[in-house]
Amino acid sequence: MPVHNDTAHANFATQIRKLVMAGVNKTKDYSHYMKGKIPLLYRRGKKSSFNGEDLINFYNELIIANMVETFNEVNALLQDKSKLSEAFISNVINNARESKDNILAYSLWEINGDVRFLMPLFGGMLSHDAQAALLSIYKKKVNKQKIQGGSYVQASAWGINKIGESPSLQFITNADFTIDAKGNKIIDPSTATNVLYAECQIPFELSYKKPNGEVIQLVQSDWCHADGTLKLDTKNEIKKDDPRYKHYQSFVDSEGKVRQPLIDKQFPGILDFVAYRIPTEGSYSMLNLKAVRFSTKVEGGIIKVPFEGTTIAGFDFDIDKLFFMRKEFTQKNLTKDQIRDVWQGIYKEHPEIKKALLDAKSDAIKGEALVSKIFNIFNNSDLAEGIVNLEAEVKSLNKYWAEAGLEGTAKQVFDEYIKQHPYKYITFEEYNYDVLPMYNNKAARNNALLEIIQNRLQDPETFNARFTPGGFPNASHAARMLREIIFSDPSDITENGVISLNKIETRSKDKSLDPEPNYDPTLITTILLYDELNAIASKLIGVFANHNTNHSLAGMMEEFSLLNPILFGTMVGAVLNI
Repeated sequence: MPVHNDTAHANFATQIRKLVMAGVNKTKDYSHYMKGKIPLLYRRGKKSSFNGEDLINFYNELIIANMVETFNEVNALLQDKSKLSEAFISNVINNARESKDNILAYSLWEINGDVRFLMPLFGGMLSHDAQAALLSIYKKKVNKQKIQGGSYVQASAWGINKIGESPSLQFITNADFTIDAKGNKIIDPSTATNVLYAECQIPFELSYKKPNGEVIQLVQSDWCHADGTLKLDTKNEIKKDDPRYKHYQSFVDSEGKVRQPLIDKQFPGILDFVAYRIPTEGSYSMLNLKAVRFSTKVEGGIIKVPFEGTTIAGFDFDIDKLFFMRKEFTQKNLTKDQIRDVWQGIYKEHPEIKKALLDAKSDAIKGEALVSKIFNIFNNSDLAEGIVNLEAEVKSLNKYWAEAGLEGTAKQVFDEYIKQHPYKYITFEEYNYDVLPMYNNKAARNNALLEIIQNRLQDPETFNARFTPGGFPNASHAARMLREIIFSDPSDITENGVISLNKIETRSKDKSLDPEPNYDPTLITTILLYDELNAIASKLIGVFANHNTNHSLAGMMEEFSLLNPILFGTMVGAVLNI
């Protein structure tokens, strides 16, 4: 299976976006969702709380900020004919239903300095396609918000371990546990009250972005053993009194000590994912995942999760996709302190460079002093001021590289040192709770949204919703009772000439008594019947999906009312407003 970890085409799932806030207690404190960091607009004194209403508002503010930013991008696109032409042509190429002749129609030409489309966009021949293209651009940019993520194909985790070993992929709870001398985890199930995450195995397709937007792929061998398990931080043990202890219980070394994976230490949260099925019916269709081992590229784009997911979320293995969202790592520019630290490291490893630069600086300062004296003699204050400014600009030793006669350039030596000390000076953009959402970049806002969703999917108050398997038992039961009424012999379901619900209920429990006839699949009437039933069901899917979404959205509202009442009854009643 090919890997679909394409961040450029990863959508922020619309169903999750709407459903994840269902059931939020508007009076409860949720400040722990942001590690106690209260967003700027919600601070109420020194001992501030952050209740459910605040959480919903902040969550929506982040989404709105993303939509406003992308709307401005679309607006800027509309002002630039060259970029708009490229967008139109790209839409034609990627849309099989649009005529390829439109590539020429969307091209630009210039006459007397006036740049125009070859055909008027809203002329009779192009109007329909141009409007559709504009709407498509808007939907892709604004309606469908992008986030770091992708999709994998589900596969069974059976066979990862040897016979007799405990399964390696498990749902991890908050239960108390001890670790024996062999490094085996002994869990006390009576103390379990919540599920924190599910372990998973995925391809190693992890990366980060440089400040210039360049994507840097991480190398699997740097962070993983040959079997795909993660290399651990052997210098620092996570002890029981550490709040992170239970969240890292998947990573126990041979000595029975809980350790943090090295990759998670360098890239905090890179192993954590939010996975979901499409259609996303509810919380049971979403999962907090933590990658505990990685597959090789030979295995392709598959994901393995605990077998319990088959019951909980309806996972099967018929090439169904499991979509996911993950944290985005955008590197910050080096700070002045970091730059200074790099040069100190260079001077320590290469004292000859430092000596040559110091000598060059000494010579340069002597020369500048001599020139300054000459200018002062002639009382040229402007030139003298220029010398002072020049001296201030060249205080750093590396500025004297050329004067020192050293090989290469200062930048080359600087970049080589960074390369020889990978990840030491890398820091990433994080959401700044001290400013408004619009003053954070989109990556930071997406990370804040993802953190809220992750905390929501490990909150004890959502446990029942997350682990009550999906299905339609009530609807199935109702359907069976309707079949009894429609197809059964009246004598089987009536009592004294009246339909008996007790008899229908008794018969509905026995599958062998299902009265619906067996239809001959070779008959045209059978095909027509099921075609009609499928058409009805197709319409009902949208109805129930909208109701499901509306139920979640309505729960976020403080008050809902109609501007104008809906009137029922006669015309007279409507006129009299009664």
